[in-house]
This record gives sequence, structure tokens and C-alpha cells, in this order.
Amino acid sequence: MATINKTEDLLTLSRDEIKDYILSLHELIHQKMNSGLTIDDILDEEDPFEIVEPLLQREEYPI
Repeated sequence: MATINKTEDLLTLSRDEIKDYILSLHELIHQKMNSGLTIDDILDEEDPFEIVEPLLQREEYPI
């Protein structure tokens, strides 16, 4: 699989490659949580979702 360093790299991937990337991200987080880290610990250390975030729709919550 190609190295993903920035959001633009995701845009060059095929649908199957994006699926593989998301599954590998899931596996990475799962391994870290199995080592005893919490999701808060992981996010304090790094943001594994940073590359994907610009592609996600923003949720809007009315006041």
C-alpha cells in the first residue's frame, strides 16, 4: 500500500486502497488500545485521524 502522509494522498487512492487504509488505521488503534492506552492517550500522543478529517462532513448541532 502507498504511504499516506497528507489528505491529498488519499484522493489518489482507489476505493479498495482507501478501504485498506481505514482498516489499517483501525488495526493500529486496536493494537495501541490492547497495549493499555486509552483513546484519550492515543489522541494526546498523536492524531491518527488528522489526514481523514478534512474529507469528513462537519456535524452541525443546533443550539
